Amino acid sequence: MKTTIFVVIFMSVLSTHILAADVFNLESIREQVLKTNTEYALAQLEVEIAQLQLTNAQAEHLRQASIVSVRQAENNLLAADRILTDIASRIMVEAERRYYNVLSIIEQVELATQGEGQAQENFRIIKVRYNEGLATPMDITRAEQEQLQAINLLQSRKGQLEIARLRLLEVLGLPLDTQFNVDDQEFQFTPVEISRERILQQLKEHNPDLLQLADQLDVARLEEKTSLSGFTAPLIQALTTLKRKTLEIQYNQLKNGIYLQVLELGNNLQGLEASYIASLKEVDIAKENYRIVLLRFEDGLELPSSVIDAQLNLNRANQQGIKALFDYNIAKSHVKHLIGVE
Repeated sequence: MKTTIFVVIFMSVLSTHILAADVFNLESIREQVLKTNTEYALAQLEVEIAQLQLTNAQAEHLRQASIVSVRQAENNLLAADRILTDIASRIMVEAERRYYNVLSIIEQVELATQGEGQAQENFRIIKVRYNEGLATPMDITRAEQEQLQAINLLQSRKGQLEIARLRLLEVLGLPLDTQFNVDDQEFQFTPVEISRERILQQLKEHNPDLLQLADQLDVARLEEKTSLSGFTAPLIQALTTLKRKTLEIQYNQLKNGIYLQVLELGNNLQGLEASYIASLKEVDIAKENYRIVLLRFEDGLELPSSVIDAQLNLNRANQQGIKALFDYNIAKSHVKHLIGVE
């Protein structure tokens, strides 16, 4: 099943004074985070250091014939590369999550703006009805309270949007006063199959933590083999054997832990998929309700406020559908990150 949902983001709620702002979309933030994220920049430096250390170990090997040291330096470089890849994957998932959060709150701000306008209109209508003797002072108080609640909600949503905007800039590694806009774009719902038979194989081949531990285990086995050559003290032989056994246990523990975590996330994905499909049905119901109310209004059987309410309900249903899609896509990216695949 493949569903495309078109998200229309109202730019005016992000900033009313943007003159020359960056325009972000999902692709551009993935590119940007690899350019300016500080954690990724530090990991790149660690790779350069590991490369120099390997060069030094190779030079020392020519003088002292220390194959274990060379192997360790090679593994350190592999580990640094894998850490770099892991950080790239993780910060892209986090940048994606924060970007989706900005989009979701923008929709919430728009809904709160519409709700505040509806509350103002209801208050005006109640005052007119009160002047005509068709409403009570309690009706006036209640309508005024609803208007104040709508105003407070709008202010709260705007504050949440500002925080979400700063959080996105933080993970991107950009100055927090950077002005940006978000692009209108289509987001697709593409289910992912979590095959238990393939998870372990994917973990062994791609998960950076497991690969790093496997490299350490290879070095430990090499050290153990070297210690059995007859030129190593029995105590050292015993220590290398214990080190190898310890790493084997740690490897299996980590493998099983990640495997169970992926399975749990897979079950969560199924629930999020069901929620998204249910949200689409809610949108259909809200659309039909809005159509009926609009027809009744044209026939003089509904008040204008009923039409506005039906439109707000439709907008809320759309917003919930968008949020359900974002939640699913974020969870899917997290699963892929854990497995270690794109």
